[in-house]
Amino acid sequence: ERENEKKSKLPAAMSQAKTSSSGTNLPIPAKARLTRELSRLSTDPPPGVAAYLPNESDMSHIRAQITGPEGSPFEDGIFVLTVHITLRYPFEPPRVRFITPLYHPNIDSAGRICLDTLKSPPAGSWSPAVSLPSLLLSIRR
Repeated sequence: ERENEKKSKLPAAMSQAKTSSSGTNLPIPAKARLTRELSRLSTDPPPGVAAYLPNESDMSHIRAQITGPEGSPFEDGIFVLTVHITLRYPFEPPRVRFITPLYHPNIDSAGRICLDTLKSPPAGSWSPAVSLPSLLLSIRR
């Protein structure tokens, strides 16, 4: 029930992914995958996660919001992130940063996140099998 309350706190625009892909330099397979992932984030988002394209003609820049997990010091918070999709996506991870200032041992003052999933092997655990919804959910946790 609390998850549904948190989901309702996210602005409606955040839950309506726009999937137009014109004007972006991403390869066609990456565009197709992102279209599916943004559609999933719109129709069946993970609890406390939302994302959209601020500029419909640029799929490489995504805006996301997550709510703080229940029972954590961040509970009831709403946190905005930027997700930059690289030309090698999904074979390399997106670059994700918090825009909302946040004090957390795994987030630096520029909003960069220290998370194995955001690093390519051998230093990290990124895999093309990781989807944007699952990545945002792992950041939320």
